[in-house]
Amino acid sequence: MYRNPPYNPDAKTFYYPIEAALRWCKLLAFEDEILLAKLDSPWSCRQAFPQWPCLGANIEKILDAIQSGELPFGCLGLTVQPETPVETRCLTIRHTDLKAWMAHYYPDQKPTFLFDAIERTTHQAISFESFQVLQADREALENKVAEHQQSYRLLLAQNAELEQAKGLLMAQISNQPAEASDRSETTHLNIIGSLLHLLLSNSPSGKPYSSFRNQTSIISSIVAHHRGRLGITERTLERKFAAARRSLNRN
Repeated sequence: MYRNPPYNPDAKTFYYPIEAALRWCKLLAFEDEILLAKLDSPWSCRQAFPQWPCLGANIEKILDAIQSGELPFGCLGLTVQPETPVETRCLTIRHTDLKAWMAHYYPDQKPTFLFDAIERTTHQAISFESFQVLQADREALENKVAEHQQSYRLLLAQNAELEQAKGLLMAQISNQPAEASDRSETTHLNIIGSLLHLLLSNSPSGKPYSSFRNQTSIISSIVAHHRGRLGITERTLERKFAAARRSLNRN
């Protein structure tokens, strides 16, 4: 992922050693004063500006890097071969070369005229390319998190709708009149009572409708044939039959 570097008003395409040194020392506000002194050596900087010892120290570091071949240099902005003789007052260093040298030899120092805000906060052991990869991975993860959050919000909304529907259904059930339930129970009891009465009655000619002579024999037969089923016990059947007879008598 390519990132356009932000505009930096303090940066230049190339620098004279004194220009690079004063920027490195954060003395850009005094650039005109320093340049008017026409300084080109560490000794002259220390003499002219004793209040800024870093100015001479940084010029010395830059000139030493040029002399040792660590830092490519040019003449009046044009890059030359390492062995080319150039007067000190004409020496220049390209922005990109100075930045690469600084990152390699002084990774703990990232002056603002060379490094933007992101580069200054990036760990020195992480290259900018690695940082871009990490940033892209982070953005992809953030997008996934946003998608999951959206899905979670939708699920919450659906759950709220289901809870609302459940509440309405429960309200409808609780508002069902008890009369309907009572009527259903009465119907069942009447049916049981009618069957019980029929089993123990005789035809108009006096012939029994069944072989059962009393309620006890009916209960014994039911229990014998359906023992173990829910509600099939002598006690339950006696209670139900009694309720059935009362229901018929009321009606």
